[in-house]
Amino acid sequence: MPCPTLDQLPTPPPDQTGWPWTEESRPIPQEGPGGRSWPRVIIVTPSYNQADFLEAAIRSVLLQGYPALEYVVIDGASTDGSAEIISKYQPWLAHSVSEPDRGQYDAINTGFAVTDAPLMAWLNADDMYTPNSLRAVGEIFATVGQTVAWLTGTPAFWDAQGHLCAAPKPLRASRALIRWGCCDGRGLGFIQQESTFWLRSLWERSGGYVNADLHLAGDFDLWRRYSQHADLYSADVVLAGFRRHGGQKTSGRLSQYYEEVDQCLSDAPDGRWIRRLLRNRLLRQPVRLYQAAQAGRTSVRYDANRKCWTLGG
Repeated sequence: MPCPTLDQLPTPPPDQTGWPWTEESRPIPQEGPGGRSWPRVIIVTPSYNQADFLEAAIRSVLLQGYPALEYVVIDGASTDGSAEIISKYQPWLAHSVSEPDRGQYDAINTGFAVTDAPLMAWLNADDMYTPNSLRAVGEIFATVGQTVAWLTGTPAFWDAQGHLCAAPKPLRASRALIRWGCCDGRGLGFIQQESTFWLRSLWERSGGYVNADLHLAGDFDLWRRYSQHADLYSADVVLAGFRRHGGQKTSGRLSQYYEEVDQCLSDAPDGRWIRRLLRNRLLRQPVRLYQAAQAGRTSVRYDANRKCWTLGG
């Protein structure tokens, strides 16, 4: 369904300015690159008692102006006013619900089942996309989607007030390293979930679910399954940011996250030696240098002269 413009959305609180309150993305042509249709994308936002940040997350999706967006919000029966926020934006949602569920990953599975859109991602209720990010994603998949099934952008972070405060280099990791569990934050860093998009065909080949028995490491488990079927391509562009604030699950439950990671890795004994190596700061450097040297094979860049996205460094 079409995205709204800024003047069609509810008026933001008087103390909120800038993106995504008083700014919007650049207008997007109705036709995609080369006259092709824009790939339909489903974005799912799982939410539970995140009213302080939920409205900003919703607006950061809707103000993309993307012509082929199907946006779904699955709320787990919040008691903090989240349902009222969702109701304000109901006219522009493909689907929404506020009812008890089994947690974040169960909500995501429910949301993804709503449509058959071929391009998929989820955005947690306390995170945000950057302006124009869905245009970049749509252009990439419309242009090189026959090669790229799984894409991530440059990791970035928002502070609690919504200021974009850091943008490290894109993560470079081979399929083997991802499958062996080396991208768990203790070795090569994280694959930033909110900056990652993939084709439904890859989702289906990998089982078609996020493991709802996990509470914190569902994306880590999903990436390992994806790595069995496709390379992760990296784009040198900031697509989204993880919001750092005191109430988020991972900030106070890191030990539980790593317990779940290690549980997931019980089926990867062959990768044990490389994981141990990468957890040593000195020994991991040669692997990182090698990955950087190989980065051109799985990178996507914007060619300003040709005005299109291309493969290679």
